[in-house]
Amino acid sequence: SLLNRTASMEDDFESERRQWLDELRRCSTLFSEASVSYEHEQSARADMTAARERERRRADECELEVQVLRADCLEARQTADALREELGELRALAPHVRQVEAELSAQRKI
Repeated sequence: SLLNRTASMEDDFESERRQWLDELRRCSTLFSEASVSYEHEQSARADMTAARERERRRADECELEVQVLRADCLEARQTADALREELGELRALAPHVRQVEAELSAQRKI
């Protein structure tokens, strides 16, 4: 009877040991999967952070380009205004130039 109980206890112990080993293997597998998943998530976050940084740098570059273009447009407007003013002055002088040309032409004929 004592031998039977001892054998039964050994069987119970061995069964419980196998259950614990199975549980340990299952937990180890879950931990490995979680680790891989965490590494993927960290990698994805790093990629996202790098992408945001690239977008921020590109936005800064675009802002600088816009500022340069605005300065170029302002300079072009100022040049156009100056040219229009010169053209107005030249148009105002045109009748005088024609009059002087006519007078010179008349003097040559004399």
